[in-house]
Parts: sequence; C-alpha cells; structure tokens
Amino acid sequence: MTVDELISRLEEYRDQLGGDSEVRLMTQQNWPFENRIFGLATRRRTLTATGIARLIERGIRANFAPENQEAEIDRLAELFADMAMSRATDGELAELAGESKKASEDARWLDAIACELDR
Repeated sequence: MTVDELISRLEEYRDQLGGDSEVRLMTQQNWPFENRIFGLATRRRTLTATGIARLIERGIRANFAPENQEAEIDRLAELFADMAMSRATDGELAELAGESKKASEDARWLDAIACELDR
C-alpha cells in the first residue's frame, strides 16, 4: 500500500464515519509486524476495492479452466471500468436530483475494483 492509497482510504472513512473516529492498529502477537498495512476496517464488516477484486479473482479461479482465467479477469476489469465511466456520467446527470455524490462514490468504487483486477 502506498501513502497516497492510505490517505485516500482514510479520507473515505473520514467522510463515512467522521474525522473524530478512533484509529487502532491490529497486530498478531505470534507474527512479526512487517510494517505493511493491508487494509482498513470498521466494526462493521467492510470490503475494500482490493478485497472485492480478490474475491472475484478467487471465484474465477475456482470456476474457470486455468487457460481461461486471465482472459476472464481482463474481461471483468474492462467491464468494471466501463461501469465506472457510465456511473460517473450518471453522477453528472443525477446532480439535478441530488444523487451526484452517490453516483460519484459508486464510480470511484467501480474504478478502484477495475484497477485492482487489472494488476
């Protein structure tokens, strides 16, 4: 995870939970801490774009022949990217109905998932 990715995720949490939310660090006593942040979570179960992409990839690897797995992941990455662009356009149209913030948030999530699948 990069500093910019961490800042972006923390900004999302600040928007959802407020800037005065408590921050905690979780480590495992029997495993050395490797100075790496894998993800963020709240008390309620929260999936990140990375988590969603990994879940999709596991499903593809379980249900597609090995020779077809990468092509299917590429196809889904492109689909998510297209959906993100479409939803971003919806945000511009939805501004009149007061739905632009939600459409923009959806577009960011879809784009982030597409980027994670495209790695």
